[in-house]
Parts: sequence; structure tokens; C-alpha cells
Amino acid sequence: MEKEAYTEPALASSAVEVLAQYPAWPWWRTWVTTAFFLACVVIFVGINLQEKIESGDDLYGFGYVPGTWIWGGEWWGTFTSVFVHYDLLHLVPNLYWLWVLGRSMEAALGSVRFLVFFAVAAMLTSTVTLAMSDDTGIGISGVLFALFGFMWRARGSYARFQPVMVRDTVLTFIVWVVVCLVLDEADLLETENSAHVSGLLLGMAVAEGLVVRRPRIILVPALTVGVVLALVPLWWAPWSLSWQVAMAANATNDGRLEEGLSRLNHVLERDPQNAWAYQERGWVYEQMEEFDLAEQDFAKAAELEQAAQAETEKLAEAE
Repeated sequence: MEKEAYTEPALASSAVEVLAQYPAWPWWRTWVTTAFFLACVVIFVGINLQEKIESGDDLYGFGYVPGTWIWGGEWWGTFTSVFVHYDLLHLVPNLYWLWVLGRSMEAALGSVRFLVFFAVAAMLTSTVTLAMSDDTGIGISGVLFALFGFMWRARGSYARFQPVMVRDTVLTFIVWVVVCLVLDEADLLETENSAHVSGLLLGMAVAEGLVVRRPRIILVPALTVGVVLALVPLWWAPWSLSWQVAMAANATNDGRLEEGLSRLNHVLERDPQNAWAYQERGWVYEQMEEFDLAEQDFAKAAELEQAAQAETEKLAEAE
């Protein structure tokens, strides 16, 4: 990436003043940021027009894809999930920083480079979150940390970044990380800390390898290897019970009964109360003509489902 020749405006005292300092860029200079901004808004409106959202599965039509489905082949969910927000307190700050950071970075790098960076950041932060929690999470904050990390590390090479990377901006992102870590540790709010940290590290690493350091002969291959390794959990995450469930389902659906049986046995060793695994294993035994074993598993699955239903009704009565 080439350094930018640009006349720097007077340094803003806060990121709020940045938009007023810069001339209005033509829409085609920052069309990617504008499109992603509008995507977040449209998806938010669509979600909130729904009568009821009971679980993450209900968000599937809006871009969110459950972890087991991603491991089933719908890997594109690691990208589309970043546009999903269902709460104003989640949406508004993310949109503000997308507009401030995204337009500045896109205008400096060009739309194609910015789009590639955004896509890699979205998929990587979602994949890291998937590897850590069996779910991609939702929201664009992980990508925002990647933008911030890149712009902060490359601010000496791109004069356009310097008015944005002021003290208030840096403090905001530091406080953002710390507050999310504290809230998550205290079980007060579930936050995507893995996406924030991985996004920040990605942005800084890309800036270090492609902008700041010379020569690039060592850093660029190392950066490439790091990104590839971070994306490995999209296909291989044996530590995850959800991944084992997805692989078992894939095997049985494809008719690989022996492999499916082995994976289902592993799932039940780790989660003996998994009614789905008993039901699925019963079906496998049935296909293998092990009818007595199939009947035992079907009975166990029904027992577990009845117990879960009774517990649900009990909780509903208590409310």
C-alpha cells in the first residue's frame, strides 16, 4: 500500500469534529462504507418489524447463521452476521464509528482495497468468535476494531488518518474493550471480546506488514499464514462440541454411517443429555439394522425431550 500525499487539516480535538473538517466526499469515493451502513440499517428495521424473535435461528433470514450451520457449509454467515443488530444501543455507536472510520479509510485506500480488508476482518473476527464460543455473534464491532487498529498503526503514513486518530478516539476504543471485558467477566452482559481483540490485532498487523515496515519479504508471508490459521476453525474445530455435532450430522446426511456413529458416540461421551444425538444415533442404528440398539436410543431421546419440556413448563409457571 502506497503512502498518501495529502494536506492535513487542523487537528480535531475529538472524532466528532472530523466530519465537519473534511469536505463532503462524492458518494462513489466511499460507496462501500455507505452500502454497509445502509445494510445495517435495513436489517435492523427488518428485524424489529418482526412480531417476535425468540432465538438466534429467527435471525437467519437477516444474515445471521448458527454455528452448526456454518460448519455444515454455510460459511458466508461469518461475513453477513456482522450486519445484524437488533438493539438501538448496539446499532447507533457501531454506525457512528463505521461512518467515521470507514469513510476515512476507504477514501485513503480506495474502495477495492477497503472492501477486501473489511471482508477479511469480518470473516476472521467471526471465525475467532465461533472458535471460542460456538457462535459467530452479531454486530460490526469486531470489524470496527480492525479499522481502528489499522488506522492507528498507519496514521504516520496516511495523513488523512491523523485527524481521526485523536485522543478521544483512542480512549473510546480502549474504554470499549475494558468495559466489555468487565461486563462479560461479571456475567452482566455477553460481549464479543474475542472479535474485538482479534480485530484490533488484525488491523495493527496488516498495517505493520503492508504499510509501516520495510522490507515486506518476511512480514507479508507471516501475516498471510496468521490469517489462514485464524480461519482454520471454519473447517476444523475438534475442541468444540457444536463442531462435533455438525460433523456428525454431515456424516449421517451423506450416508457415511460408520463415521456418523463414531462422531455421535463422541458427542454423547461429552454430553450424555443430548436428546438429538440419541435420536440421530437411533436412526443410524436403524439403517445398520441394529434394531434393539435403535429402540433403546429412541426411548432415551423421548425421555430426555419429555424432561426438557417439563422443565420448560415449570419455569413458565414460575414466571
